[in-house]
Amino acid sequence: MKNAIALFAVAGLACAASAQTALLVLPANTASFDNPGSPNNVVLTYDVAASAGFPTGTPINLLTLSFDVNIETLDESWLSEARMLFRSSSNAQLFTFAPSGTGAASQRPSVGIENFFGGPLSLAGLPPASRFLSDGMIRIEFFESFDDAANTIDAFFRSGSVSFTVIPTPGAAALLGLGALAAGRRRR
Repeated sequence: MKNAIALFAVAGLACAASAQTALLVLPANTASFDNPGSPNNVVLTYDVAASAGFPTGTPINLLTLSFDVNIETLDESWLSEARMLFRSSSNAQLFTFAPSGTGAASQRPSVGIENFFGGPLSLAGLPPASRFLSDGMIRIEFFESFDDAANTIDAFFRSGSVSFTVIPTPGAAALLGLGALAAGRRRR
């Protein structure tokens, strides 16, 4: 009986696992070409769960998004057109993000490189399916919301990072807790 109570207590603690931060560093000079889905666009895949310190494949929920990116637009492309599309590993669309926002300051062609940063932005307003990664993996597609010239680079994400505050799903957290309990019992 005591063992069962201890097991439920550990599982309960595991379900209340603390949120962790996953930092995703963007490669320098990532090009943004065309509308979403174009074969010209750069698509990167990140293991968000592992970046946050959880085992690869751990199902997680995204809580917040923070960003710090340097964007340079070319020719007549506007800063507000440079976007990031976040998808699950199964290619389900989660959400689209415009680092520059859509205010008046971003509604002009850029001269040089501009830095945009912010966060943490809560993702709580998104539908639950748009915050859930069943395998802890995320795909980021760099694209243009308005394609000034097809098959040409409209902008560069010169440098930067995106970070998420994440928490394992309750079932995954319980399994992690049970694994820790089992590992602890083996050491005795």
